[in-house]
Order: sequence, then C-alpha cells, then structure tokens
Amino acid sequence: AFMAVPRTLRAAGPAPVDLGSAAHFTILAGATITTTGGGVINGDVGASPITGAAIHLTAAQVNGTIYTVDAAGPAGSVIAPALLTTAKGDLTAAFNDAAGRLPAPTGPFLNPGAGNIGGLNLVPGLYKFTGTALITGSDVTLTGGPDDVWIFQIAADLQVGTSVHVILAGGAQARNIFWQVGTSAVIGTFAVFKGTIIADQAITINTTSVMDGRALAFTAGVTFNGNVGEL
Repeated sequence: AFMAVPRTLRAAGPAPVDLGSAAHFTILAGATITTTGGGVINGDVGASPITGAAIHLTAAQVNGTIYTVDAAGPAGSVIAPALLTTAKGDLTAAFNDAAGRLPAPTGPFLNPGAGNIGGLNLVPGLYKFTGTALITGSDVTLTGGPDDVWIFQIAADLQVGTSVHVILAGGAQARNIFWQVGTSAVIGTFAVFKGTIIADQAITINTTSVMDGRALAFTAGVTFNGNVGEL
C-alpha cells in the first residue's frame, strides 16, 4: 500500500504586518475624527493623544466601542488612555515594519504602472512606490489565495479615484492587504477599497465610498464620510 504525504501549501508574498493591539480598531487617529454624514463603522474607534471632544461621531454610527483619552468624548464612549497609548505605539511599530520590509522591490514590483496601478492585476508580494501611489482611471485587481499577502510601501500619498474598485480574486482576503502610506490617503467618492491603511498623516474616506478594512492614521485625523467595515 502507498500513502501520499500531504503537502502544506505556503502562502505567497511577504509575512503579514503585525498590527498588535491596533488591529482591534477600524478607525484609529492621532487627531480629529470628523464626519458630515458618513454611514456605518463596523468595529472600534479611537483617537489619541487628542481629547475625546475631537471625535465627532455618535454611538449610533459605530457598531463597536468609541475609546477616548478623557471624559469629553461622545456619549457612550469609554475612557481608556492607556489602551490608546499602547495601540498608537503598536501602530508605530507596524508602520516601521511595513516600511522597512526587504528585499527592496525591483522590476515590476517597483513603481508598478509608473505609479498608477489602475487597470493592473497584481500578484501577492512587496511593492514599492517612490512617490505618490494612484489607483485611477480603472479598477485594480489583486489575485491570490486566502493566505497570500500584499504590502504596498508608498513614500508619499495614496490616491484612489472616483468609482474605482480594489477587486479581490482567487480567494484573496482584505485582511492580508497592507497600504503603508508615508503621508496621507484619500479614498474617492463611490470607490470600493480593500485592506488596512497605515498612514503617517491623514486618511480621508469620501462620501458614498466603501472601505473593507482599517483606517489607521498616526499623526493627523480621519475624515469619515463613507462606510467602513472591519476585517
């Protein structure tokens, strides 16, 4: 009798970024969280070191907990300065991890699409943009298995155009997609975005857009006018 030895399939791409306690947040900001009529946030929200008065959300918008550093937060929020300090520290570690991943991308993984990945179909891997990363003019497709990982190292801004979609194919999961942004990120109106944004500065989620992931902004604020879902 012959018995075949089962094979373990290895995930393609780099190892995922460890977000630590920041992974518990759908939105985490260093400054004001604003909205002019955003939809629903599925997951926890927090801001630090800024006062809770800078979180302009209501409990009805958040299917989760709003954490603040003081008692000035929205009605129903939870005061947890130590938890937020730890999460912001873990966010710094995650940003540095993603930004420092090696080996340095080359060939088609360096500035793919000359900086605009709209219309491309990208396999798992570590990608690097030496300036602004654009997803405009057409959708981008990420094709891979459920455990495959994409990390995008972006030196400047991330700009996602109006009505542009990030499409996942082959079983790819939003939880395995990381966008490390050196400055700020903007998700255009009617856009559908996938993955975790780890931005040094601000994140803007425009009206009627949908984000399947996390918006984690270390220094500045998050503008929330779409819908955000946890991974």
